[in-house]
Amino acid sequence: MLKRIGGLALFIIVIEVALRLVGITPGIFAGIIKPVKEVVDNKYFVTDSLGIASYNKNSVRVRSYKTINDQGFPSQYDFLTDEKKSNQKRVLLIGDSYVDGWNAQPQDSSFGARLDQNQVYEVFNFGVGGTDLLNYRLILEHYISLTDPDIVIVAVYLGNDIAPYERTPRPNVPHVFAIENSGWLASEIYDGEQVYYFDDAQMAYDWCYNELSLLGPNRSIGQKIVAKSALFTAIYFVTNKRKMLRSYNPKITKTPYPYKEIKQIDELCKAANVDYWIVGIPSPNDVRKKISMEEKYEFVFQDVVWHFPDLQNFNLKDYDGKKIDNHFNNSGHKKFYNFILNLLKE
Repeated sequence: MLKRIGGLALFIIVIEVALRLVGITPGIFAGIIKPVKEVVDNKYFVTDSLGIASYNKNSVRVRSYKTINDQGFPSQYDFLTDEKKSNQKRVLLIGDSYVDGWNAQPQDSSFGARLDQNQVYEVFNFGVGGTDLLNYRLILEHYISLTDPDIVIVAVYLGNDIAPYERTPRPNVPHVFAIENSGWLASEIYDGEQVYYFDDAQMAYDWCYNELSLLGPNRSIGQKIVAKSALFTAIYFVTNKRKMLRSYNPKITKTPYPYKEIKQIDELCKAANVDYWIVGIPSPNDVRKKISMEEKYEFVFQDVVWHFPDLQNFNLKDYDGKKIDNHFNNSGHKKFYNFILNLLKE
């Protein structure tokens, strides 16, 4: 009997250590934050008076690992002063961190950088981590006439670009706060019923600490005990259907808002009289399940023509992980570059 109890205790200890090693923080839902004594915003991102989100070009941290132009985007070109090269087609490439090239090693291995290295194309890269359809539309509204492109490519990451609620611009408020030693927090969170808005990193951190953890105020004795263990925390959030679980991870619901943004993007490109492609980037889960992209995302695109790669050509080895916030690795970037190149050749 004592051996069984000892074996069980050892098993629990091993699981506890393993969960902590993979990033499960006791008392915190999904590792969304790490408790810190002082909230320090690294100010990776800025949003202008029009509500367009970009990188903070004055941030030493950002410039230490990526080239940022004067408009705040990851490009070697200045979008407002660089003259169009007569022997190349100018491509406006718009999207999120996939377009920016996160996890490409080195960064010029990303599909956007590969396209720019092709002597036929000159790529103005508007990829910004954490952005979505709203930002893509705002970029088009402001920059399409200023940059005079030959081609527009809007790359929609189908993992998390599809907001399940009506998004509106928030001028001068960063879309994401990059908190030192804690994590990235969005400046607004939807819980399935209402949207919570945060004007600064402290507000975002406090809300998550209070609503998405067992460390906040007014916790029961049982919750306080659970909060001491990574294992018990994981079990609690998996089995507990409270609001705090729904709020950070709402399921994609078939609301009319995503199509509204896609339709406006489509109409902006048509009005500019340029060749354009709206393309879908599959999530790791889409690739793993080999789902029907047309069927799953019909509510997003409806009558708007869009393109996506053959999922049979992709697998989980093309990503740096299987979660919704993972990215292409070099093989994934190369495959998606070939997909884009084939579209352009058509």
